[in-house]
Amino acid sequence: MITPPVGDTSSLPVNERARAAAAAWDLERDKAEGALCKAFAGPGLMRQPTRIRIEWEDGDTLKLEFDAGRQVRRFEFLPQPTAERSLQGYSEAQWFRQTQSRGVFGARTPPEGGSLVVRTSQLTGGYLRPNGVPFSEGATVKEFFNTFTLPGDAGAWLVVTTVVSDPEYLTTELVMSSQFKKEASRGAWDPRPCDIARPLRGPAPTPDNPFAAAATRP
Repeated sequence: MITPPVGDTSSLPVNERARAAAAAWDLERDKAEGALCKAFAGPGLMRQPTRIRIEWEDGDTLKLEFDAGRQVRRFEFLPQPTAERSLQGYSEAQWFRQTQSRGVFGARTPPEGGSLVVRTSQLTGGYLRPNGVPFSEGATVKEFFNTFTLPGDAGAWLVVTTVVSDPEYLTTELVMSSQFKKEASRGAWDPRPCDIARPLRGPAPTPDNPFAAAATRP
């Protein structure tokens, strides 16, 4: 995985304000300000190369630990008092039309439904991509978690569909899909701090040449 070039907002429905902020992004400034974890915030975390450990923290809280950035998300199944803003925000979860087992979420007897639906708010500002494409603290996220099993050695899979809304920086909803395969053990777990590679150097992409900046390396 590489950090996209500075100013690369391709495939993202961002407005001029977001493009200007992305073009002005400076990795060294983020390092100096201790802000590298902004690239590991809730709206973009699933798109990082990462493993996830999933377990029940208590009877009403599902905890997801990410080795990328050593981030932790908590999904609350009972409403909680208003949370302080944070990179991961406050996530309220519910089962929707779940009729089978919870798959990778464990063996508890589930209520009826088909997806785990998670709504996240109370975010601080961060990045949709590690090259500084921003989202604001007014952003909200809706996610759908589904599991399925393929025959043979293909195993169990988790598919997460993420929908980001942000009236400050997005012109329409941003929809992303991420896939994870269940591993047989936790031996490959590799927690690592928030860090990103220096972006590629080169001309900023344009509509006529969207891959211009991918032509050269540091």
